[in-house]
Amino acid sequence: VKDPRFSAAQVNAAELEDLRELIRKVDPDVVINAVDPRFVMPIFLACEIENTNYIDMAMSLSRPHPHYPHRETGVKLGDEQFARDWNWEERKIYALVGMGVEPGMSDIFAKYANDELFSRIDSITVLDGSNLSVVREANSTLLVSRSGKRSTLIAIDIASKDGLVHIVDAVLN
Repeated sequence: VKDPRFSAAQVNAAELEDLRELIRKVDPDVVINAVDPRFVMPIFLACEIENTNYIDMAMSLSRPHPHYPHRETGVKLGDEQFARDWNWEERKIYALVGMGVEPGMSDIFAKYANDELFSRIDSITVLDGSNLSVVREANSTLLVSRSGKRSTLIAIDIASKDGLVHIVDAVLN
């Protein structure tokens, strides 16, 4: 991109100190992390230490319970980041986590497909690889992903009077 507001650099995303050095050198308003989720925590921590706002496409990864992986919940997706919220609040910096694939990149791909690839799209459904259950009620379809005590409502498709399908994302407890 030929724009002085943007720059590129190469860094080992697994190395906290390398990331901190790059953040100090570039001095960004915000770091947008779109790399492999295995590198979320080093980048997240580097931003936290350097007092830099942060957005990521993924979240810190989940891990199974070390002794009872099929009966007990281990570390859940995002737990490591959410546990550090107090420090971000004290530093008066922001971290928007999990802003990624659905919704996010899937929305961008859908928009591109609508504008560039097809003359008409009637419906797009995005499913991830989780343990989804599909519940149908009247004029709606609910896709619910359950993990431990928390459920994520991925989409509600409602056929409205205007003939359009509306998609809403929500989190249920």
